[in-house]
Parts: sequence; C-alpha cells; structure tokens
Amino acid sequence: MSPRSVSRPSSWPLLYLAVALTTSASLLLELALTRIFSVVFYYHIAFLAISIALFGLGVGGVLSYVIAPGGRIYRKLGTVSLINSALALLAVFFVLTRGAEVGTVELALIYFTTALPFIGSGIVVSLAISETIEN
Repeated sequence: MSPRSVSRPSSWPLLYLAVALTTSASLLLELALTRIFSVVFYYHIAFLAISIALFGLGVGGVLSYVIAPGGRIYRKLGTVSLINSALALLAVFFVLTRGAEVGTVELALIYFTTALPFIGSGIVVSLAISETIEN
C-alpha cells in the first residue's frame, strides 16, 4: 500500500486550517509585540519579541507531551485555542499598560506574560502535528 492510498479523516482539512490560522496569529502577535516594544520601550528591546516567541513555542512543544496522552484531541485543541486567544489579549493589554521606564523584575514579568500566548500556540501546533503523524 503506497502512502498516497492511505485515506485521511474528513476533519483533517479543518485541522490544517486551524494550524494555519494559529501560526498566522502567532506571527502577527510577534510582529505586533516587536512594534509595541520599539515604541513603548527602547528600540533595542524590540528584538526581545523574537526571543519570547521562540521560548514560548519551545515550552509549548514540551508541555504538549504532558497534555497529549489519552482523550479527545479535538476537544483539547479547541480548549487550548480558546485559552490562547484570551492570553494574547491579556499579553498585549499588559504590555500597553506598562510605562516606558521598567525595572528588571517588571521586564521579566513582561517577558513571561507575553510568552503565554506563544506557549499556547506551541501546544496547539504540537498536538496537531502529533495527531496527523499518528494517523
């Protein structure tokens, strides 16, 4: 049996669309954070957004290993996606309410708060990839 003759479940196009929308939203959030950081903070802090995105996606991939065992994968993906959308709004709101002069502790708090949506995106993408590889 060739790999092309294996039939895909009918829900896979929706899964691919969900992954495309999630990764697009993550990229847009990263670009928005880069612009916000360059305006609210100094321009050299703007590159911190790339570090935040890479950190969050990596942690999300690791956490998906904990979330993945058993259960209904599509329910998990929907729940994490819904939480992730709220976290994205929270992260942008949190950054915009900070002043230009931030200390080390507040900068660390900004870093971890803005990493939360990327952690959610990493979980969604990792769960979706693991589901399509297994089937």
